[in-house]
This record gives sequence, C-alpha cells and structure tokens, in this order.
Amino acid sequence: PRGIVAMCNPSFLSTLGMKREAVIGLELAELVPPESRPAVKSMLDAALLGQSVEGLDLHLSTSGGNRVEIILNATVRKDKSGRVLGVVGVGQDVTQVRRQEAEAENLIREKDTVADKYARALDNLTDVVFEVSAASWDSKDWRVGEHSASFLQLFPTDDAPLLDFVQEPEAMLHLLQSARDANFAHCEMGVVR
Repeated sequence: PRGIVAMCNPSFLSTLGMKREAVIGLELAELVPPESRPAVKSMLDAALLGQSVEGLDLHLSTSGGNRVEIILNATVRKDKSGRVLGVVGVGQDVTQVRRQEAEAENLIREKDTVADKYARALDNLTDVVFEVSAASWDSKDWRVGEHSASFLQLFPTDDAPLLDFVQEPEAMLHLLQSARDANFAHCEMGVVR
C-alpha cells in the first residue's frame, strides 16, 4: 500500500503527541481526518509521479483527538538510479497562526461593526455632534473629524479650524484645556439646537 510512514522526526511526533513506534508503519491516511484523505492521496500520487506539492493545507489528528493544521510540501525521493523510493513531506504547524489570524479578523470585523454603528448614529442625529483633534492640546488649530450629518446644516464647511465655528473662541479653548487637564484621550463635542 502507498502512504506508509517509514520515518519521521521528533517535531512531527511532538505535534501529534505520539511515540515513534506508534507512527512508523501506519498509513498516513490514518493520521488525517476522513475529509482530508482525498487530498493526501492526491498529494502522494502527484509526488510519486515526480511532481512537487507545495502549500497543501492539511489537518492531522493528534493522539488526544485534537486537530492540528499543517501546511505540507512534498516531493519524491529517489535512489541514485532514479528509482522512486517514496515521498518526503515537510510540514509546518500553522494551528496557532491560523487561530491568531481568525481572532484578528474577528476583532477587525467587530471594530468595523462598531465604527459603522457610530457612523450611522452620527448620520441619523438631528443634534450636531462632532469630534475634534489637534497635534497637541495647546494648539489653536483644532480640526473637526467625524461629525453628524446635521453638522453641515449648521456650519458651512467641516474644513476649517474649530475656532472659526464658535462665537467665543476663548471659551472653546478654555473648554479644550479643561479636557486636557482631565486627561481625556480625545474630546467629542456637541451642539444642541
């Protein structure tokens, strides 16, 4: 039969949580879940025909019943006369990397969802709400960032220094300095009509 494990390194054994004696002589198919077996067979067939296989995503089953995600590269192993001896596979355990990627994607999705909700809420407000920012708390060049749709109904543009929008610039600067003194990371303002 094809696909009999003839040798393996300590890392492979550690990943599977198995001893060498338990792995040597097994069919490789016994180490993978049923849904991965066709991919393993195709990989072995291709490698035995002399084709290199690169980047095959594969799941292996550990002795504890867990699944490990592997990226496998395989090539044919021949003797000096060119006779095929078998297939050499080199796998990289990417289980943790994939988990971290999935967590990062979830965090990005959650962040985008919150940002979308925030943007929709701003667009639906009848009150004027806006965010301001500057290079430093002491700057007089505060700029409007995110704002509600109603902002432009009250102010002619959002591309001007914040102090141009207020009747009492000194009072606004005092308010911003108070926010600075309270150690706010940023400041959101609101004008209620």
